[in-house]
Amino acid sequence: MLETAVSFDPLHQYDQAGLLVRLSPECWLKTSIEFELAEPSRLGSVVTNGGWSDWATQDVPATVRHGRFRVSRRGGDYLIEHAAGDGAFRQLRLAHLHADDGARPIDVGLYACSPKAAGFRATFHALRVEPIGSPTIQKGDSA
Repeated sequence: MLETAVSFDPLHQYDQAGLLVRLSPECWLKTSIEFELAEPSRLGSVVTNGGWSDWATQDVPATVRHGRFRVSRRGGDYLIEHAAGDGAFRQLRLAHLHADDGARPIDVGLYACSPKAAGFRATFHALRVEPIGSPTIQKGDSA
C-alpha cells in the first residue's frame, strides 16, 4: 500500500502531483489532481499497459489545492483511491498492470509534473508505504 497527502500551487494547465507506480516505461499508473485553467480540474488516474494509456477522470473545482491518494496492490491488480474533504477514501478505479505477475518488485513513489512551464510548487506532507498484505482488494479496504 502506498499513500500520500499533497498540497500544491498550480500555475499552468496540466500541473499535477500525486502517486506513481512503475514497472517499466510501457507499464505504469499514476493518480493525481491535474490543474485546468478555464475548466474544472481533473481528479483521476492514468493506467498504461504495453505503452497504451487510458484515463479515468472526474471533475473537481479548480480551487482544490490539496489531495490524499492511496494505491493498494494485490497481485497485478491495483485499487486507486482518493480522500475528499471528509477524509474517507473512495475508489477511483480498480486496474490491472499487465506486466505485473504479483511477485516482482515495483517502483513506487511521489511525483509532481509541470509539462507546460516552470513554477509549479507541490508539498508532500506524508508518504506511507506498507508491505503487500494477504487480504483481497475490495472497495473501502485499507490493505
